Amino acid sequence: MRNYTLFFFCFLLFTSIAQSPTFDAKFSDIENELTEWDAVRGKWLSASLKSMSNQEAIPDRNFPEDFSPNEMLSLVPPNKLQRINEIARQNSTNNRDLLESDRWSRLEQYTSRPSCSPVMARTYGDPHLKSFDGAQYSFQTVGEFIMTKSSNGQFEVQTRQRPEGDDFSLNSAVAVQMSGDRIGFYPGNMPDGSDADVRVNGRSVHLTDKTYFLPKGGTIRKTGKNILVVAPTGEKVNLDISGLRNNPFINLAIEVYPCATTSYTGVLGNANGNKNDDFAVSGRSGDRWGGMGDEQWSDRFERERLVFLANDFANQWRVNNMNSLFEYRVGQSTASFTDYNFPKVHRTIDDLPTSQREQAERRCRQMGMTGRELNACIYDQGFLNIPPTPKPVITDRTKNVVLGRVDKPAPNVNPPIVAPDRKLEDVKNEGNNGGVLTRPVSDKEPTMEAVGSEEKKSSDRINVDSKPRREVGEPKKEPIRVPDVKKEAPVWGQPKSTPRPESKPKAPSAPVHNIPDIPSNPKPKAPPARSTPVVSPPTKVTPPPAKPAGMPLKRGGGID
Repeated sequence: MRNYTLFFFCFLLFTSIAQSPTFDAKFSDIENELTEWDAVRGKWLSASLKSMSNQEAIPDRNFPEDFSPNEMLSLVPPNKLQRINEIARQNSTNNRDLLESDRWSRLEQYTSRPSCSPVMARTYGDPHLKSFDGAQYSFQTVGEFIMTKSSNGQFEVQTRQRPEGDDFSLNSAVAVQMSGDRIGFYPGNMPDGSDADVRVNGRSVHLTDKTYFLPKGGTIRKTGKNILVVAPTGEKVNLDISGLRNNPFINLAIEVYPCATTSYTGVLGNANGNKNDDFAVSGRSGDRWGGMGDEQWSDRFERERLVFLANDFANQWRVNNMNSLFEYRVGQSTASFTDYNFPKVHRTIDDLPTSQREQAERRCRQMGMTGRELNACIYDQGFLNIPPTPKPVITDRTKNVVLGRVDKPAPNVNPPIVAPDRKLEDVKNEGNNGGVLTRPVSDKEPTMEAVGSEEKKSSDRINVDSKPRREVGEPKKEPIRVPDVKKEAPVWGQPKSTPRPESKPKAPSAPVHNIPDIPSNPKPKAPPARSTPVVSPPTKVTPPPAKPAGMPLKRGGGID
């Protein structure tokens, strides 16, 4: 039986290789439709769709616009787009080759998206969540979680929630995987210690006012403290960086396409239009918690719901070392950011003093908040003085766009991005990139050598997530000197001229993305069963020992 299975697999592989030109021949019909529409943009779009169907990097743009393939596809006349979608559908249905049928199926999904309407889900404040289907709830947990993940593996968003005192948490980092590109946002706490805006495929990148192009077709656009990531297939991730520079947090909004054949799972629900099943756990129904309206619930019922969300529901979507999209410093893993016993106390707006609650409600109503969004706003204002967070408006940049004729195609690519303390002229003379951060030319993720001089700065950094928390808006306090077990660690903020011990070990040159061995990162012990939450005084969080600075990075598993 085993030999027969191996023979059958080899037969399928041989058949797909032998029939590979068939896809190119049939795809020429789509290419003709697009080049007839626009000779330059259509040729790029057809080549991009072909590459996306095979999960490869797309070609460089040679026209002025900075659109993703999905955005450009939405500008194709509806009648042509319908014919292209029909070509993909027929080839997906009638093709006997499994691999080619899968490629055509992906093309059918891509070409159907422009006719769909996206739905939005959010995680904001401290934090409050609204699922794709409209279920609203608080999610006071600490750890790393899968917010949403597509069934085809082309799109996933994970968040890291850090504690804010004993009762509240905030989004401190976001990791995204779209069509094979991996993007990480760590405001105020980059894994390599740099002050870059984002990590792209293991490389730190400083964003400018120009759109940054991802290898697989996505784009990143920065406007002030707002960052918009657009997937080549159309999904959008909107990040609003709030709070102080030394203590920021993230308000996150995600748009997906429920009309596609792809399904979604995660903390933010399944996007099937029914909010009553957004809280199902391990096959059990979550109707008791999902089928509620926007009216004010009883305080007891709300606390029971919060206990369920922080335990059974949260544990179902926690990230592990094998599926994590985040990057970690040496000695860290997802367990380093996980606390199963958080929060110590579940708070509701009924815990606010009357005057404080009324003041918060007035400001929230002035911002147009209603229903459960009003309660969430009162919660944020009353406890942590977080400003109201209205639903973001993600504009369609292709609306009312008129494409002009491209007579002379010119490359539209990422400019070289230089570390802030270096000059472009010096970098060009150094060779071997010299620390210039540009678009990766292959799927291999670079090591810390690509970051150049920014690695040297990591010796002066301290993990922000490991420091004691303070109230949002509170002035920054000087850190406490923490001694090491073997030798005394330098005081944070110490002048560089201070001599250092000669016996200080040299930083190892391990690659950035070593996946930690599972035994070396034991998971925290499972929490004891909790029933009714008990109010207890807040406890002081003791900071863990500072990690040796200047160490190379590693990342969780998930993307080979």
